[in-house]
Amino acid sequence: VARGRIAPTAAKHIARVSGDARLHLAWATLDAGLTVREVRRLASEVNDGTPVVDALADHGVDIGTLDVTLPADVYLELRRRASLEDAPPGDVVADALDDYLD
Repeated sequence: VARGRIAPTAAKHIARVSGDARLHLAWATLDAGLTVREVRRLASEVNDGTPVVDALADHGVDIGTLDVTLPADVYLELRRRASLEDAPPGDVVADALDDYLD
């Protein structure tokens, strides 16, 4: 909200949700371009007991999907490592981020 990327009315509904669910809903709002009406509905579902990931999935939001732009050399290295490990590039990125963030 402070950066102006989430409408204040949507932020009000996000604030009704607690814990990690609040963060999931906030990031989903940005990543999936959720409307205020969608945020309100999702916040209500989560507060009524639906796990946030399930609620988002039911509304077509794929948690964990993010477009990333990489420099060409980094992209080639990612594809090379993914091929060598016989793994999807997303798994290689997830492992690298997990190591980096620990």
